[in-house]
Amino acid sequence: MAQDSSMIQDEKHADPEKPVEDEVDEGDPLVTKSKPSTKSRRRTESVQKLEESVRAKLGRKAMRFLKRGRPVDDSLQIEILVEAIRGLPEATGWVLDGFPCTPSQAKLLEKALSGFDIGGREDTEMGGKKKKSQLALDPKPVAADPEPSSGINVVVLFDIDNELCLKRSAGRSYASQEEMEYHQEFNPPPEGSATGVGKTEKVLPVVDTAHDQEQIQHRLTTFQDSWPKMEKWFSKFGSLKIIDASQDSDVIFNEVQVYLDEAMKKSSEELTYFQRWDKYFIF
Repeated sequence: MAQDSSMIQDEKHADPEKPVEDEVDEGDPLVTKSKPSTKSRRRTESVQKLEESVRAKLGRKAMRFLKRGRPVDDSLQIEILVEAIRGLPEATGWVLDGFPCTPSQAKLLEKALSGFDIGGREDTEMGGKKKKSQLALDPKPVAADPEPSSGINVVVLFDIDNELCLKRSAGRSYASQEEMEYHQEFNPPPEGSATGVGKTEKVLPVVDTAHDQEQIQHRLTTFQDSWPKMEKWFSKFGSLKIIDASQDSDVIFNEVQVYLDEAMKKSSEELTYFQRWDKYFIF
């Protein structure tokens, strides 16, 4: 900016008899003035190419699994997620819906986000330590490990009965012109919408392979097998909130909103605290 203002002042006080130099195109690579912008542009292009190359590399790895009819490896899924999160603007929040699905994915995700790895701690607890005497006190007691800090602020579980879950997944329809979703039992479409008689728009059944009855049953079974260990894992960090999803949608929405507001307020207070002490300590 200082350079630009000085250039303007020079033009105002220029000698009227002195010929004015022709204006140059800053996009011309031969012009000296355009070099900083060219370097900046090249730097931006190199960063973009690097990001594209990383994403392309991860995409090729995932495609190898899919071509073989195999699920994408957990560690690769975490790499893809972390790369997507890394590309978000600074101080931008994010939400993962339906992930992680297994204890292994949850631990790998936590390690990638915060660096916390419970593997070494579990190995020690399962056999690394010698048995302590029940009679004599340990002269050199080992300090307890501090409580871990998670890279995830909030974990919300929508708890719902399996039978009700299956009912909600079936019988859904959609009116494209009105952009309205309906459900045969819980939110029936208007009368005549099945055939589109008169001015009533015809609704069409929602085609969603993820909510196919067989797919839903498989996902429910997998979740029930995995959840006890996942619940224990998330409880370590104190970030788990279980919400009764059998309630009305408005009630569920308000409950989630209150909980998220509290979590964001707590996170903001912690950030302010660390920013204040950052003047005196280097983290």
